Amino acid sequence: MTRIEKPTELITDGPVSQSKAGFALDENVDGDLACTDHHHRILAIQDAMAVLSGKWKILVLGSLSFKGTQRFTELLKSVGGIRAKMLSKELQELEANQLVTRTVKQTKPLTVEYAITPYGRTLEQLIIEIVNWGTAHRERIMKG
Repeated sequence: MTRIEKPTELITDGPVSQSKAGFALDENVDGDLACTDHHHRILAIQDAMAVLSGKWKILVLGSLSFKGTQRFTELLKSVGGIRAKMLSKELQELEANQLVTRTVKQTKPLTVEYAITPYGRTLEQLIIEIVNWGTAHRERIMKG
């Protein structure tokens, strides 16, 4: 699991303001302040990428977000192309980062269910934006 290396560099400021294009605006572009702000934004991107990086994590979160709670084998089929060992690893990391919960049901045989947490749901808008961008990108590329 990837963790923030220097807890003293956690961002305590509020969210970044956005332009119409969605890019961050620097309202105060004074030398050091702008550099510090830029540094904090880059750290925030690094933290997010550390938690969400890889080929599968966003797909797993998307599947749990769109389809709801799933058993391991359902999730394996839903994501498609991922191997069981990799899915297990990704789920462990997502659980360690409090984005997914793992529930063991006392059935015979035991069943394990995975669900997105309320904290994980904070990523839904980001996932929807990725879906929208991916759809538009596919259409653009297919047109030539």
